[in-house]
Amino acid sequence: MAPDEPELSVQTHAWIEVFVPGHGWWGLDPTNNQTVGELHVKIGHGRDYEDVMPLRGVYHGGSDHDLGVRVAISREQLSPMAEQ
Repeated sequence: MAPDEPELSVQTHAWIEVFVPGHGWWGLDPTNNQTVGELHVKIGHGRDYEDVMPLRGVYHGGSDHDLGVRVAISREQLSPMAEQ
């Protein structure tokens, strides 16, 4: 992380989204008592946790392994049709 970049808190939790006719989808984050904003990153959607678990499966093998993960997030301009 560069010295001028703010440190971000990373949390994994669910929020709800409702469709409001004439306005589109509206996300609500009851865990943090706020609306969903630009710091929320959707990794999946479904009816409940079973539909969108971020990790699923069982690892069989030794415990002497290193795991590295890198995530890149970019902002894209949506077309007017995609926002409805």
